[in-house]
Amino acid sequence: MEPGSTIAITKTWRPDHLDRIGEAVRASRRPRVLLVALDDVSADLALVRQYGLDELGMISRPWAGKRYSVERESDERKFFHKLAAAMNDIISRERIRAAIVAGPGFTKDAFTAFLREKYPELISKVRRDNISSGGRAGLYEIVRRGMVERVSREDRISFETSMMERLMTEIAKEGLATYGRADVERAASLGAIEKLLVADELLRQREAGIEKVLERVRRTRGQVIVVSTDYDTGKQLLALGGMAALLRFKA
Repeated sequence: MEPGSTIAITKTWRPDHLDRIGEAVRASRRPRVLLVALDDVSADLALVRQYGLDELGMISRPWAGKRYSVERESDERKFFHKLAAAMNDIISRERIRAAIVAGPGFTKDAFTAFLREKYPELISKVRRDNISSGGRAGLYEIVRRGMVERVSREDRISFETSMMERLMTEIAKEGLATYGRADVERAASLGAIEKLLVADELLRQREAGIEKVLERVRRTRGQVIVVSTDYDTGKQLLALGGMAALLRFKA
């Protein structure tokens, strides 16, 4: 090598790094959370995408004016049914796992109570919060107050927890699960792994042989799920050796 020489440096990405980059790219293309800014007059809906808010429109409530309270209550329930149907459609179409319903006053409370009674499958995805105004301004207030980040984090924790619960259920009944480095490696070599759960701490340590396991799982169309050790689920996985798997068949 001499002064002025041109040097080419090639970086090779590890398969698990590529998996995580791919997951991040896919996540950036899909909406993370459905937002609903709700007051006693209307509901504004938007999706949180990587580039910002995608405003979907507004659903107005029929105004009963001076009519009887029974009629006003009927109008409210029609409004709630219309809003719930719109939310269901968006959540199904966009494959969203969480929604935030926020607003001033008590309308949001009445709506979530209505969902609990009439749409129990939808209420499980809804988080309720307070904001100072409805409408378009309310949507941006939800974002400014950090509600989206909090719900997204909770959703990831919930997903990792559900995976660990499924794993522990299978282990308890000696079903389609295995754990510990040696048994997981054997299952990977047989193409038996449907979902591989690996603690993030294990990846950071870069132990010899981990890359090969991840690559085998990827080649056999298994899913690699990195579990955070910041929470109890990750610590539980570490106690199992840092790696565990849900299987397609017994290995």
